[in-house]
Amino acid sequence: WDDPTEVFAQVRSEVDEVHEELVAAKRNTAKLAEEIGDVYFSLAQLCRHLDLDPEIVALDANRKFLRRFQRLEELAKKNGKAVVDSSREELESLWKAVKLEE
Repeated sequence: WDDPTEVFAQVRSEVDEVHEELVAAKRNTAKLAEEIGDVYFSLAQLCRHLDLDPEIVALDANRKFLRRFQRLEELAKKNGKAVVDSSREELESLWKAVKLEE
């Protein structure tokens, strides 16, 4: 690949292949894992083309998730709820509130 837009097209193609495997009549877990691995590899290539370290990008994303989840837990507690006792809809609402705070 010569530029990031070509790599991004490959990322989309790999994600489509994951989707195809997800909706297959008979899901093949090994094939699904292989396709997800291809997504990871393609994303790493995209990072490389953008002069980003894929491990740092992933680490930063993990940190962001943990920060947001901690805040979600705080909001749930403030509302008198534990995360484990919250519905999917309640958690989604809290998640959106956390994202708006940022």
